[in-house]
Formats: sequence, C-alpha cells, structure tokens
Amino acid sequence: NLRTTKFCTGDVVPQVVEDEQWEKLKTAAWCIQGNDKDLGVEYGNLYNWYTVSDERNVCPCGWRVPEDADWEILAETLGGASIAGGKMKVTGSIEKGDGPWNDLNASGTNESGFSGVPGGGRDAVGKWLKPGFAGGWWSSTPTSEGTAYGRGLMGGSESLVRDHENVNNGFYIRCIKN
Repeated sequence: NLRTTKFCTGDVVPQVVEDEQWEKLKTAAWCIQGNDKDLGVEYGNLYNWYTVSDERNVCPCGWRVPEDADWEILAETLGGASIAGGKMKVTGSIEKGDGPWNDLNASGTNESGFSGVPGGGRDAVGKWLKPGFAGGWWSSTPTSEGTAYGRGLMGGSESLVRDHENVNNGFYIRCIKN
C-alpha cells in the first residue's frame, strides 16, 4: 500500500488527524490507521478520494491510481470477482498466529501476489474502521457527486467487493504503471 506524503510534483499532501476536520475536507489528505505509527508501517497510509482525483498525482511519476476498469481486469484475470479476493489476500490469521486477518482466513492464498491485508480504514466522519476485518482500496473512477468506486477484501470471503464509496472515506491506494 502507498505510503507517500507527497504528490508526484513534490507538493505535500496534508496529514489530517482530527475526526471533525476529516469529515469537512474537500481537499486532498492522508492519515494512518488510528493515528498509530506502527499501523502505518504495517498497512500504509489511508487517503481520501480528493487525493486520488488530484491532478498532481499521488502515485510516483510514471504511475497512476487504477481506474475501475483496471480493477475489473484484475478480477477477471483471477477468475472473477467472486473468487479474486481470496487470491489477493495474504495468508494466515490472528487466531492461528500466522497472519493479520481476524478470522481463519481459509480463503486467503495470495496467488496473485497482491498481498492484501485487512488494514481497516476511515469513514466519512473520521471514525476508524477496525483493522483485522477488511481492507479497502480506491479506484480513480467517480460514480456520482460525493462517491467513487472502491474495492474491498473482507475476512471470511473470497470476493473482491466493488462499491460506491463516500469521497471522504479513507482507503489505501495501490498504483499501477502507466
């Protein structure tokens, strides 16, 4: 997952810690899960969609945030959205003591090499979505005013979930080469 605090141009992406400030944002921002530096190291940074849609490009130069169509191609390449998630999740669980997922994670094979972890997220009003149960990633494709497509992996599921997400949510970013 992306861990940058700057756009490709070198401009700084502001870090926003406070819930009330996060909720009111209409500009790019990032944070780390629970404002816990250790979780930032483990999972990467969370970004709102204003960061994704910013023309300065949060990905390294020559890379970009995937469009919804790119996520569709990935899902189809892995056998369809109903089983792609299992192939994208790291193996192991907290219960077994060999991984980060908060269930037995029998469906996690990481065949794709995506190494999806359940880093949680941040909702539109700034509240933390607990790690261990799910992980979400942005696409660069808006759906309607105030929402954009995101993809998620859930504990106990083999699916790669596609949903309309509030642009103020905090999710992870994976970049793809142009």
